[in-house]
Amino acid sequence: MLHVEGQFTGQDGLALYYQRWLPDRASKAALGLVHGLGSHSGWFASLAHAMYNHGYSVHGYDLRGHGRSAGQRGYINHWQEFRQDLAAFHQLIQTENPAQPIFTLGHSLGGVILIDYALHYPEALSGLITMAPAIGPVGISPVRLAIGQILSKIWPRFSLNSGISRNSGSLVVQKSPATPLNR
Repeated sequence: MLHVEGQFTGQDGLALYYQRWLPDRASKAALGLVHGLGSHSGWFASLAHAMYNHGYSVHGYDLRGHGRSAGQRGYINHWQEFRQDLAAFHQLIQTENPAQPIFTLGHSLGGVILIDYALHYPEALSGLITMAPAIGPVGISPVRLAIGQILSKIWPRFSLNSGISRNSGSLVVQKSPATPLNR
C-alpha cells in the first residue's frame, strides 16, 4: 500500500491537507472521506487499510480549521466554503482516478457537508455514505449553544469548545473474513 500526503487549494485559496491510501494494483473504485467536527482524516486510517485490502483507493482531507489544514479552528465565513472545498477535493480525486466510480463517506459534520454537496452537485458522485450526519441535536449543552450563538453575533471569529470528547467519534474497523467487500 502506498500512503501519499499533500495539499490542495480550497475554495478561497486556503491550503488544505489531504492523504490517500493506494492499492498496489488498479483499484476498483475510489472512496473519499469527509470527517466530523474536531476530527481529521487520520481517524479513518483503519478504514483505509480495510478498504485497501479489498482493492479500493481511499482519499481523505482535513476540513478547513481542522487537523493539518490551514484556517482558524472551528470557524468558517460561510457554509459554502465547506461545499466548495469538497468540490475541489472531489476534483482532485477525479484527476487521480480517471474513469473510476467515486463514492464519498461523510461522518457527523462531514455527513451534513456531503448531503449538502450531493444536493448541489447530484451528478458528481457515484454514491454517498453518511454515518451519523449531524442533522439534529448533537449533544452540545443548550447553555453552551446559546452562548455561542450570542457571541458569534458580537465576535464572529470567537471559538468555543463544544464539549464533545475528541474520542467520541473515532472509527475502528476490524478485518473480518465474513465481510463481503470483494464483489
